[in-house]
Amino acid sequence: MTNRVRDDLNSTATTASKERQPGSVQIPDLDATQELVIAVLKTTREHWHSSVDPYSPLKAHVSVPTRYAAGKALRNKVPRESHAEWNPPKNRPPAVDLVMAGNAGRQPELVPLRIGRMAASPSAFLRGAAAVMAWDLSHTPITGIQTLIDGDAHINNFGLYFWGFVCGTQLAHAHSRNGDAAKMSGYCGKSEVLDETLADFAEAYGDQTETDHAALVQAVQQGRVKAVEGV
Repeated sequence: MTNRVRDDLNSTATTASKERQPGSVQIPDLDATQELVIAVLKTTREHWHSSVDPYSPLKAHVSVPTRYAAGKALRNKVPRESHAEWNPPKNRPPAVDLVMAGNAGRQPELVPLRIGRMAASPSAFLRGAAAVMAWDLSHTPITGIQTLIDGDAHINNFGLYFWGFVCGTQLAHAHSRNGDAAKMSGYCGKSEVLDETLADFAEAYGDQTETDHAALVQAVQQGRVKAVEGV
């Protein structure tokens, strides 16, 4: 999570507070752990993350072996095995609350359809629960290595030309400003340690997702959350 993400979260919270109806769920404020994550990431930016010193293929970089060694050294600070566990923080907001808070600003007549589709299965819930994942991942170990992540623009939302332009532009920016591959490689290593670690995390977080999905289904059944099912 970077300061830009924080600004987006704060903007979302401001917008949501204006649109929020009495008694609706509020987006939680950033807690101490999330503030610390932001502070750490501010100190670990590569120059291509800044518009002050943008990326240029003509600019000399630190050698690949040096960057690889820097990534490998990160294992001492953030052991790869530390990514294997998932222990929900005591202050973790209810997943249903995070999902409902994320509906602020959406077309209200479509929200029950969204909830109904998320309630269909744990995997469907996971796909729609980006806000839940963002909160959870901000409470897991971080290396400080930063990358850009871009999503796709669905063709049925735009004209074909504009869709191609948007996707191409975003991909170009993401790839030209991607993280330090050599440093990432140094951290990951060539063994199966990180593979096994991520598999353990996936299993643990899968259990969490099933629990969160069950909570959403219960909320729908109890009438606390409106849903249109079977669509």
